[in-house]
Amino acid sequence: MAFGAALLVYSSIMTISYTSCNSDSNDKGVTTAATDSSNMTADSTNKTVTKKTKKGKASVGMTANNSHSKIAKDKNGVYTQPEMMPEYPGGESALSQYVENHLDYPQQALDDNKEGTVKVSFVVDENGKVSDPVVIGNKVGDGLDEEAIRVINNMPKWKPGMVKGKNVKTRLDLPITFQVATES
Repeated sequence: MAFGAALLVYSSIMTISYTSCNSDSNDKGVTTAATDSSNMTADSTNKTVTKKTKKGKASVGMTANNSHSKIAKDKNGVYTQPEMMPEYPGGESALSQYVENHLDYPQQALDDNKEGTVKVSFVVDENGKVSDPVVIGNKVGDGLDEEAIRVINNMPKWKPGMVKGKNVKTRLDLPITFQVATES
């Protein structure tokens, strides 16, 4: 089943995991002296302390904006349910790779253990260009909303949605769930 066709049937069809290591030079698995006991664990064999590394991961689920069930455009000429939905070049796996390679968990969010889902709505125009990304719903904060917008803004061109054989502007929603994980 093609990615675009799957969007018409399922509201959330894929999940990816992403791990980003935002660390300073002391977080690369080297043994360091104890300075911050809240982030340190003792090694009983040599009485040294290893600092834990915080990592962030995000999962993404692509959804169509299903506010209308029939094929119709809004006052700006944007469809929410075209005959054929837009497709990311290379499909779901390529979208997963794009997010994995381009999303950077903000350091402030890691420091604050900030987690949550940022839902971004954006338009894929007639030429496949992504535009007008906006966070919808509650904002998460600590730079997560801005990072989600940045990743969407920098996406490559998509295969546009179609109505009656013509390319059309289509609005899509992309929820990105951010989670903090601590690894030692």
